[in-house]
Amino acid sequence: GKPLYEEPKKPSLAGPVLRADGAAAAKPLAISAEDLEFRYERDVPVLTKCSVELREGWCVGLVGNNASGKTTLARILTGQIHPRSGKVVHHKRGKAEGIQWWGAILAVAVAVLAAIVAAVIPKLQQIPKATWYQWLTAPWAPIALGLGLLVVVFISMALLYCCLKLRGSGAKSKTCTLVHITSEMGEKVDFNERNTIEAVISEKMCRRLSKEEKRKYVVLMLKAGGFQMYNQETGEPVGSPEEYVRDGLRYSQLSGGQKHLIYVLRCFASRADVMLCDELLGGLDAFRQPRVLHMLQRLKKEQTAVLYITCELHQVRIVADSLGFIHDGEIVELGPTTEVLDAPKHPFTKDYVGQYRSLPGCSTIGGKLAESFAGLVDDPALLAAWLPPKE
Repeated sequence: GKPLYEEPKKPSLAGPVLRADGAAAAKPLAISAEDLEFRYERDVPVLTKCSVELREGWCVGLVGNNASGKTTLARILTGQIHPRSGKVVHHKRGKAEGIQWWGAILAVAVAVLAAIVAAVIPKLQQIPKATWYQWLTAPWAPIALGLGLLVVVFISMALLYCCLKLRGSGAKSKTCTLVHITSEMGEKVDFNERNTIEAVISEKMCRRLSKEEKRKYVVLMLKAGGFQMYNQETGEPVGSPEEYVRDGLRYSQLSGGQKHLIYVLRCFASRADVMLCDELLGGLDAFRQPRVLHMLQRLKKEQTAVLYITCELHQVRIVADSLGFIHDGEIVELGPTTEVLDAPKHPFTKDYVGQYRSLPGCSTIGGKLAESFAGLVDDPALLAAWLPPKE
């Protein structure tokens, strides 16, 4: 039979198939990549005119064969590497709160200054020159002039500050916060592995939270993700999230799958605007996989933009709203997930989906993972308030 994810033998001359998706277009843009091209040292094209839009509260799935450019795209979006051509655009806008207040303050300051000038200048013109001389030579004249100068300076500074505040509020683009969640160990450890799991997860949480509040969220996130320690001899569950946090369980004491789960929870706790999930479930067992997908769905409901990179169609069936297929660095098909999976149009997409369906347990895309996911809809730990606030 065919090897897993075999490349099509014959090149296709078909152009990209881009299906309209009104539901996606209604969501605000978070970040977009436009006509990206990238080559590594061998000068072999990795990305070719690659474009993608990530929107708030929307998940774009991206599937393709190995070395098709999926991870390279994620690295460009996060700024780890830079494209030879094309651009990445952040569409996040500055907060608009306070614009009306600063506008009102500015208007009042201008009105007060204008009223003072209008009232004082005509009266000054009526004062005789002799009186002016007497005032200027009086003992209290320097104090009066100094106070008047302070009033003018204060009003001028207030006007300048209000103008700068108005200019910087609401109309200025801001950079989205991005997190690249990867399954590659060498790239994902950006913390001291001797830290406790509480410290690893809480480090990325909102800074205004107290230590006690962070600890509460850590426990809730551990429960939602199904984190559990086991007796190495008997395989029996040992302890609870509350006990792990209380006793200072360290990241270095965990197995590979447990470490990846803690790393994923750390990324989720950051509440980044954009989550780039690159083989998110790598290393997780069948019990934790659907739980993590539920947590990702919760983040999406809170307007997080998601790019979900994987080779597994079961996962994108569950989590992705739109689905793109990438081949040789170009997204050759993009549209609503159900349409792309059930009725692929581009030859490369058809070949990939057909090969996937021929694998054991994959004739129905979604499979047992979808069943497990559906069975967790009323899970108390997942329904709890485990999601920490944004910065």
